[in-house]
Amino acid sequence: INTALTNITIATTGATAISNDNVAGANGLPAGVKAHWAGNTITISGTPAASGTFNYSIPLTGGCGSVNATGTITVTSANTAGAPSSSPTLSISTPLTAITITTTGATGISDATGLPAAVSAAWAGNIITISGTPTASGPFSYSIPLTGGCGSVNATGTITVTPANTAGAPSSTPTLCISTPLTNITI
Repeated sequence: INTALTNITIATTGATAISNDNVAGANGLPAGVKAHWAGNTITISGTPAASGTFNYSIPLTGGCGSVNATGTITVTSANTAGAPSSSPTLSISTPLTAITITTTGATGISDATGLPAAVSAAWAGNIITISGTPTASGPFSYSIPLTGGCGSVNATGTITVTPANTAGAPSSTPTLCISTPLTNITI
């Protein structure tokens, strides 16, 4: 989609024109694509603005008989990746509530970068699902390249994993007399 079509030419004999000459989107062509007849040749050109499968049928005019020039143009959607369903903050070693990202145009994903250790991404039915139990803490900005379709698009987002709470050993374990000031103990 939105990429200039390599011209398609169709030779004709006997016709003097075509129906809807130079009308974009006519005769079953995608929006932004038109057919023009000159010198016994139909030239289909333009930049498709719609995706899908387009079975065109261009009626020849003039001459004898009723004949249509036919063919198919398939326009693939541009890849898109929506916003992640969440940008969670969770504790290390806590299962991640699955994050989903809706895609269009793609046929899969490539290796994700920037995910926490033990968290992965999978693609099925135009949905990326990120899941797992992170074993590393920190802020993580991930990027997941879409494959197939048209264009270079990455699904992106963030996950923040907080470290587990810890308590060290006390700085001392004093024994002292009553009414004697305690030296501060730090942990």
